[in-house]
Amino acid sequence: MFNHESLSHARFGPDSRSTTILVKARGRQLKMQSWHELYEASAKTVATDKGLVPLDGRPRFDVLLAEPVEYLFYRLVWNELRLRAASLIPSESKPGGRTHTIAKRRRSLGGAGR
Repeated sequence: MFNHESLSHARFGPDSRSTTILVKARGRQLKMQSWHELYEASAKTVATDKGLVPLDGRPRFDVLLAEPVEYLFYRLVWNELRLRAASLIPSESKPGGRTHTIAKRRRSLGGAGR
């Protein structure tokens, strides 16, 4: 997936809300950004390669069937990453023996101390 540069292209319109998936592995990074999950939640809209389109009673899959293969690949990878991330969430919360602390680092105005 890291070899497909098109996956890093942002898939949302100007001044819109979007979701970001960031994957880091072995010194490589993939950042995917899309609006499709947020805007398709209403069941009245579908995100396409060209933008948001009203469904007007059509099934979402019928509209997506006409999309370019590159866009469908993007949606497939997005879905796979979401499913893998969801599988990392435990189904039951169990207390662990470890404690975690979060430390706040101070940075100077000039950016030094990073």
